[in-house]
Amino acid sequence: MKRSFAWLTLCLAACGGSGTGQPFASPGEGGSAWTEVASPHFTLRTDLDAKTAQDVSAQLETIFSSLLELGFDSALGPATDMRTHVDVVYFRSRDEYQRVAPKLSAGEFLRELHDFERTPLALFYGDFVQRTREIVQHELTHFFVHAYYPQAPIWLDEGLAEYLSTLELEDGSAVLGRPPKMLRFWKGPWHNENVDGEIRTSIPMSEAISAGALLGMDVQAFEGMGNADPNTALGQKAAQAMATNYASAWNLVHVLMVDPNLRPRFDAYRRRLLEGSASDMAWAETVGQVPLASLEKAHEDSLVRFETTIQRTQYAPARVAAPRVRALSSTDVHVMWARLRNWETPEGRAAAEADMNEAASREPRHPDLAVLQAYWRAQQNDLEGAGKALEPALAANPNAARLLNALGWVQLRRIAKKEQPPTVLDPVAAKLTPVATTAAELDLLAHDRAVHDDLNAALAYEKRATVTDPSCYTCFFYASVLLDAKGRVREALQAATLAVHMLPDGAHPSEGMLAQIAQYRRRLNEKDGNSPSAPKPPTR
Repeated sequence: MKRSFAWLTLCLAACGGSGTGQPFASPGEGGSAWTEVASPHFTLRTDLDAKTAQDVSAQLETIFSSLLELGFDSALGPATDMRTHVDVVYFRSRDEYQRVAPKLSAGEFLRELHDFERTPLALFYGDFVQRTREIVQHELTHFFVHAYYPQAPIWLDEGLAEYLSTLELEDGSAVLGRPPKMLRFWKGPWHNENVDGEIRTSIPMSEAISAGALLGMDVQAFEGMGNADPNTALGQKAAQAMATNYASAWNLVHVLMVDPNLRPRFDAYRRRLLEGSASDMAWAETVGQVPLASLEKAHEDSLVRFETTIQRTQYAPARVAAPRVRALSSTDVHVMWARLRNWETPEGRAAAEADMNEAASREPRHPDLAVLQAYWRAQQNDLEGAGKALEPALAANPNAARLLNALGWVQLRRIAKKEQPPTVLDPVAAKLTPVATTAAELDLLAHDRAVHDDLNAALAYEKRATVTDPSCYTCFFYASVLLDAKGRVREALQAATLAVHMLPDGAHPSEGMLAQIAQYRRRLNEKDGNSPSAPKPPTR
């Protein structure tokens, strides 16, 4: 389970105990009513009242469109048809939120959670305040960076996400460039203070990362030990290092965006990235023409100042299409809670199992329950049981893409373990092919074609998958395997490098990914005679 940086910064101060209160109660058990609001890019589930739910949904869609238009404007190329979809669970109660999310957090964003479809998931509670919007805007910016310039280095990816996180729409205008409220440099020592229930971290100016050091950082150096327990001394130190890197990256991006001598070169740099140039080469041809000493001075001078330069432009957000609204049943709610539980702890597993049992007692053929039960059993390596869990729901909905996708991934694992022949996937693929729309479904079809040695069709499916979800790092990495099998090693290395770029905040490449990349690079160097044109190690 990947935790976002948003909660880590809040744990720079000592983490306290979780809230108390009664266990969750579904609508049928006397609990709050839950509403689902489905819009083009979000599926919001909340126990807020239905009108507030629709207001929040509209705000989410406005955030999506304004980030895309203002952060990645037409000067940098045509707008991408973003098909990204995010599940959002919005709790009215802080107590219930804290039972499934990190302590002291204002919100949480997970790349995927207990889901064959790998749908991103956001968790929030309370009012839709500025801090909540900042978290949403930070995470959505990553999707857009991955779509427009996936080869972006880590400092740009995170710095731009921090920069755009504070975008605000007010009085017919859009305001860009305001500093993050909870993270800043100052001339004093490390300091944490509670501001309206949130922790503001002040970082010594002397510890800011230089522009040159940021430019040379890879993802491992930038993220450090971000997954360390923030309750320990090591975790606190890691959190401070990570906060310093994020604040420094914001500062550098801010300088490049507002300095009139640097902005044209920075726009040209991003345009080169959009066109597919390698980051190092694009930088050398644009901002890199400015002496590093000059860039360092601009970066350092802007760390602590009385006023921060902002940009204001007239902007009217696009109209949002009417969403689909429905009341969630008690079964829906228990399935949702089961998905949100922490399956890595005995308490979380017991609660998730109780939720699934309660849902099954109400609607044994509920399709979302079947998918979650299959995922649960697959996690326990009970692949036969996972397949059987899907049978009742598939009997009732034989052409449901979500059910077919779940069954296909279970069967693929059984094929890999030699428990079933490759042909077992054929009926599923035949039904899924005309209805597949998500990256996970298209990725499955790519694996199916590869099992049958149809590498061209497999690559075509992976291309569609990465267009559908530009952040699908598993799709990029499997594309590298397919390219390698076709003898296109240089392209394989490029695709594998992009897969590393797509990893969620704080995630590190697996040993298998690194070994595969090293193998590609070794074979390329042998082929090219250590040619300097061979792709360099991934920086993000």
